[in-house]
Amino acid sequence: MKADRERWLRRFHPRDDAGVVLLCFPHAGGAASAYYALSAQAPPGIDVRVVQYPGRQERRTEPCVESVTGLAAGAVGALEPDGRPVAVFGHSMGALVAFEAARALEAGGADVRGVFVSARSAPCLRRTDKALDEWPEEVVLAELAALGGAKGARLASEEIVRMMLPSLRSDYRALRGYRPADDVRTASPITAFVGDADPTTPVADAESWGRHTESAFALHVLEGGHFYLDDRLGAVLARIGADLARPPLTGQDAWSKV
Repeated sequence: MKADRERWLRRFHPRDDAGVVLLCFPHAGGAASAYYALSAQAPPGIDVRVVQYPGRQERRTEPCVESVTGLAAGAVGALEPDGRPVAVFGHSMGALVAFEAARALEAGGADVRGVFVSARSAPCLRRTDKALDEWPEEVVLAELAALGGAKGARLASEEIVRMMLPSLRSDYRALRGYRPADDVRTASPITAFVGDADPTTPVADAESWGRHTESAFALHVLEGGHFYLDDRLGAVLARIGADLARPPLTGQDAWSKV
């Protein structure tokens, strides 16, 4: 079990005295290091654990997991219960993995305080993801660069793309195979974040996450594109910290623009 924890979860900045564990899931093709800054800047009351998917960085020799629910199950199985409540956060593909992880945690009796999803349309919309797993390398390169932002510029590096291409293709197969029921829900509140100029996730698509919770829902629209998080990390962490520091939201919906 310890070996599973060490393979699946990273603790860049351990906080054993924090009140809540925040489990973070990277985007398609991404690795745990993508959340190093998030871990460093997290509010004092949050102990961040970052998921390292198979097939990348020090796990690059392991076979990739080509299933959203399989990725969620691997991470949840490696999380050692310590009596503290848990919350989840995921960006882009990671939002779907985080959502499924929350459902798995709830099914296992965990105290899930919040589901934070970023830059991803709600599952009920059955978005058709592009077949990046089948496209030529140069086309994938252009597609990633077109997403824009600092991270988009970094992804335009041919060397980096060649290193991440196998895991990226695997993640897109996982995305295209993810077909949950329209009414799948968590018991926990969901908070969605989206950039106002995200070419992949219109604000209305992010708003539809409200259909997937039996509790409260909040939507926060931030300035930026698909990788708005590069520039707005502080605002997102402030909102997550405030939500986890207070009792769960009540009511059907909440809307705000940060």
